Amino acid sequence: MVARKSPVVAATAVVLWILLSFGIFNANGRTIGSGDTVPASLVPVVVLLDGTVMLDRFAEEEHRRFARPYWLQQTRFGTASVYPLATGILSIPVYAVPVLYQAWHQPFSIDEWRDFAVGPLQKLAASIFAALSVGVFWSICVSLGFRSWLPFILTALYAFGSETYAISSQALWQHGPGSLALLCAIRGVLASDKRPRLAALVVGLSLGLAVAIRDNNLFLAGPIGLVALYRQPRLWLWFMAPAAAIVLPVGIYNHVVLGSILGVGQGQIGDLALRNMREALPGIFFSPARGIFLYFPAAALALVLVLRHASALSREPLFLALGACIILATGLNASYRAWHGGACFGPRYFTEVQGPILILLGAAIEAGGRRLAPSLCLMLILPYSMFIQVMGSWSTATIDWNAGPHPGEVSRYWDWNDNPIFRGIRANL
Repeated sequence: MVARKSPVVAATAVVLWILLSFGIFNANGRTIGSGDTVPASLVPVVVLLDGTVMLDRFAEEEHRRFARPYWLQQTRFGTASVYPLATGILSIPVYAVPVLYQAWHQPFSIDEWRDFAVGPLQKLAASIFAALSVGVFWSICVSLGFRSWLPFILTALYAFGSETYAISSQALWQHGPGSLALLCAIRGVLASDKRPRLAALVVGLSLGLAVAIRDNNLFLAGPIGLVALYRQPRLWLWFMAPAAAIVLPVGIYNHVVLGSILGVGQGQIGDLALRNMREALPGIFFSPARGIFLYFPAAALALVLVLRHASALSREPLFLALGACIILATGLNASYRAWHGGACFGPRYFTEVQGPILILLGAAIEAGGRRLAPSLCLMLILPYSMFIQVMGSWSTATIDWNAGPHPGEVSRYWDWNDNPIFRGIRANL
């Protein structure tokens, strides 16, 4: 039997993980984003100051600074973000006090508002989402009954050895709040036997938010939602109602404003094709610039152990669902022409499933009796993965690798001599 901790002790541990993560995420003192993260950082400002989600206030400034601000789309309603609005809307509570105070005390010019929103406020909101996801991940490990050191190692690996550090916490990518929403849904599934109605509401709300945050999350929300319905089929309305209340308005907005129910403003659907897998599959696994097995080797260890203990793990429907999430995400990423994720660090497209990968890894280690070899592998993976993420968050040479030479050429992602990590190491020797 696993000794149950008191609610106060459990809550204290969650808070400590959140505070520790938040402090470390902000220690580098910089915001690391791209054009992809600009709209989410501007949406809270226009909502608070203009009462709209249209980015007309900043359109001229964006075109002045960039030859092609691809993150904007001109519509009959005004200048819209080509990306989902949910990340920016969820960030409003973080932006509200500083933005409203600044507007009352000494209003900025347009370019000053832009720098304020895309700089420190963006980093603050992103690091809060990421830190909250660390706390939820810890709670999942404890709820699953992982013993002694395992929850600590897995949570440290999630917080400081995964894309949670170098991507989610550094700018308002969709991945940070998306990961938080999916982990909340998983935690809700685990609580469905104790507080079924509340759990159903949490799962439905979380999965609805996950899809609203990023369309791709539908492939992850589906299996988790099916498990929730399997556990409590009579509470389907408690689950479906909050999800629909979020997803339906988003679909209507996308259709009316952007002309597509999915809101795909950059034609990503046209870039999806099975023929892309021939090039993308090796890249998403082994590329020295993006390969998940190189940047997040816990995925390789999880693959080996999950296959070895598949029979034991298959008895738990949640683990089957998480496995399905990972397979579906892998297939989707490998079908995308731009499998490398553009100007970012590491396997960005796998950010949302790295938490589920670690959950399955922990379950597999427990199923195998926590033998010495897997435990030693995990202990070695932790410092290596933390080093990789520190490079992606602190090293200027590593971060600037995306800028050149020859940015955008696919061959760069296979350069074993000049890749983000090696360039960063050489620059800091």
